Amino acid sequence: MIPYLIDFTDKAVVVIGGGKAAYRKIQDFVSEKANIKVIAPQIIEEIWNLPCECHVRNYQPKDLDGAFLVYGATDNRELNEQIMKEANARHLLCASATTNHANLRSMKKVETQELTLGVSTKHTYPAFTELLAEKMKVYDEPLTILCRIRKFILENSLVSKELRASFFKNLLLFRKDELENIDFLMRQTANRLLIFTGVLEKESCEFARICQAMPLSYRDEFYLTKIKTLLMLKLDWQIQPIVLSYGRIYERIRESVKPYPIKEPLFTDDHLLSSIYKEYKKSRLFIIHPRGNSDLKKLLSSFGDVIEFQECVSLSSYDEIIPFILSEGYHYKHDIEALTINQNYLMPVLLKQEKFRELLANKIKQRCI
Repeated sequence: MIPYLIDFTDKAVVVIGGGKAAYRKIQDFVSEKANIKVIAPQIIEEIWNLPCECHVRNYQPKDLDGAFLVYGATDNRELNEQIMKEANARHLLCASATTNHANLRSMKKVETQELTLGVSTKHTYPAFTELLAEKMKVYDEPLTILCRIRKFILENSLVSKELRASFFKNLLLFRKDELENIDFLMRQTANRLLIFTGVLEKESCEFARICQAMPLSYRDEFYLTKIKTLLMLKLDWQIQPIVLSYGRIYERIRESVKPYPIKEPLFTDDHLLSSIYKEYKKSRLFIIHPRGNSDLKKLLSSFGDVIEFQECVSLSSYDEIIPFILSEGYHYKHDIEALTINQNYLMPVLLKQEKFRELLANKIKQRCI
């Protein structure tokens, strides 16, 4: 069997039967703007209220003349089978809920703004079709965004013809929030992409929103495919690795987007640090990643003492302890939180500090001009 969507507009549909089963099917045909003729010795009031032609009498073979589709909805199985056999002999489309002689089988219909779905268990377990049809509705919202993206891309030729099939297939790997970002950024003059080194935390996504940029995690299971897909778009991508300094991850990000250029790390000079830590305190302590770039350590040492994670040092003598990391990822949860520190002296991670977020976002936006 091959499922098809059939256009019933102005098509002649003959329904044999005038009860509740017929009423439900007639409603479907009415919604599809079919020309409906109903034939039955008794027709319920609900059918009379629908836009259809009603004939109160028994079925006759000539009732099939000129029909596009015939539906047997009587409570007599033998009569339904007779109707289906006569329709088949005339090579007409025919369907019935009570006979296997029909050449069409009804399916559970799920219809939303962008989705028309037919679900069937081949009449073996109807209740399962109800369950599956309900579950499929969750795809409608991302599908709406996908359709909007596809329409805009085709109208503006944002992906070359030879790459479109691959692009639209890969687009299915993106989460709903990522699709919303793509849909937004395609329509902007500045197309910023922030690549984070760890799993995207709440503060990472919030920071990307402030930057009017799309966040993507280097640790994402589909990172390489997603990057490849985004770079298929004919946009002037401004790619900013969200790393504190040069290092292995920065170089890996550079390799992943070649030949596209990327921006410098966030801290290559002390300009931004001076804006945040301009008041020098001898009792300020920075805690950095053990594989941090030596230049970063040198920059921070102008504003306080600097140690690496898990380094043994007395923390009680400091008035301000700063985990110099962007978000509460692995190292914060396994190294910083494990320290015996008076919480009054422990500063939030960088992206949880409003002043820092604003200054850094402005820096990123200026780089992308």
